[in-house]
Amino acid sequence: MAIVDIMMPGLDGYQLIERIKADYDFPCLILSALNHLEDKLKGYEIGAEDFITKPFEPAEVVAKVRARIGRLERAHVIRLGDVSLDLDRVTVTVSDQDYPLTAVECVLLKTLMEHPKWVFTKAQLYQQAWEQTYLEDDNSLRVLISRLRDKLGVDHIETIRGIGYRWKL
Repeated sequence: MAIVDIMMPGLDGYQLIERIKADYDFPCLILSALNHLEDKLKGYEIGAEDFITKPFEPAEVVAKVRARIGRLERAHVIRLGDVSLDLDRVTVTVSDQDYPLTAVECVLLKTLMEHPKWVFTKAQLYQQAWEQTYLEDDNSLRVLISRLRDKLGVDHIETIRGIGYRWKL
């Protein structure tokens, strides 16, 4: 996260944010003595997520930064109990132990963890993982579930006999 003042010597805050946004995708917050609507609108137009005018309460800035960081973390990490799925690193962490995932394992695990109470049919999970129609005798999904259970432990993915699978709470 970048916290930027507009009135800086040389490169102004607007230019800095434009440079940041050209190469990186992270939030920018503006702190400025400029308090006109045009100044704020320009900040939002170039990609600033928030604009706080001076004088400000430091506790408010800290709260806004914490809230933004929390949203960023939630957007890329799914946590259920002792399991954390990191979508950026394509890893799963179980009880502080990291395991790398294949792309297909990551998609399947994301599907199950985003909807922990839902029962997914084999056809639905197959479609999510491979973006193809499920073939009745295809063993690929069972193998994939087995590999995930090896990494997660057997307690997290529940087989619903005759239907499919769900995340076990």
